[in-house]
Amino acid sequence: MAAEQGNVQSMVDIGDAYYYGRGVVSDMAKALSVYNHASQHKSAQATFNLGYMHEQGLGVEKDVHLAKRFYDRASSMHRDAAFPVSLVLLKLQVDKWLEERGYSEVVSSVVDFVKRQNWVVSVLEYIMDKASILSEELFMVLLSLPVIRLFVALCLALP
Repeated sequence: MAAEQGNVQSMVDIGDAYYYGRGVVSDMAKALSVYNHASQHKSAQATFNLGYMHEQGLGVEKDVHLAKRFYDRASSMHRDAAFPVSLVLLKLQVDKWLEERGYSEVVSSVVDFVKRQNWVVSVLEYIMDKASILSEELFMVLLSLPVIRLFVALCLALP
């Protein structure tokens, strides 16, 4: 098996399979373990994924500070990671700002509303199909930016 021979991309693919439940039962702990192994082999994508899992508390206890360290490490591993990492770090700063001012619950309510809108999901899936240069993780990061979430919610509220 390629992953057993040290193929880092194969390790990331196996981690993705466990994360998304592709061909196997979704298992965040196994995804985390495989991503960690790939990260030790200098995979920026696996390291970014570890940051996301720690940020969201997926398979581990939520730890934004550790997530930031993984994101910074991913950025230092490969220059292509710099842009997605800068977006995530901006998102973390905005989330902290909103939380400090008591707005995080409002944004969460707006996000929940947007998620219930089937046409929004269809449009986003169409964009994902057409935007093959964006990774699924980067796309989710973009969607998770509070400013974008608020913009989408305001668009939905317009007559």
